[in-house]
Amino acid sequence: MAKTNKIVKQAPSKDVKVAKNVKDTKKVTKVSVKDNEKLKKEIKVMTTDSKEIEKENIHIIIEIAEYVHNAVMSRTVIKKTTGNVTALAFSEGEELSDKTIPFDNYIQIIDGSADVTIDKKTFHLETGNGMVIPAHALHRYYAKEKFKMLSTIIKSGYEG
Repeated sequence: MAKTNKIVKQAPSKDVKVAKNVKDTKKVTKVSVKDNEKLKKEIKVMTTDSKEIEKENIHIIIEIAEYVHNAVMSRTVIKKTTGNVTALAFSEGEELSDKTIPFDNYIQIIDGSADVTIDKKTFHLETGNGMVIPAHALHRYYAKEKFKMLSTIIKSGYEG
């Protein structure tokens, strides 16, 4: 009997992380969604779901990560020791500030447009655009308007 693929719309995780500054997500504490409503004017929200999406199902790629007002939402597509694919949704005005990683990172804009700064040079990417952020490059993402992207990191080699 042949397996039937079904289209699955992934619901955002109920695990909401709340940070006073999304730029520093290492200092994040978990609160309930009910508590989040009380604090929404004082904080920024970064919602993450590190569980992989269902395998052998068709997904609507721009619906994997949902927009959340005043937040950056992250949804793991695939996570392995050799690399990962992550879908991110940025609401207008949000950013992930300067960081570096020891691997190349291929990003693709799947909705909206984004400003990506790599080593102090800013690029404007629109839906359908992609680029490689080199390993060890200082980079940041900024949403003049809301946007969604896929980030693909392959950890198979280390280039110094």
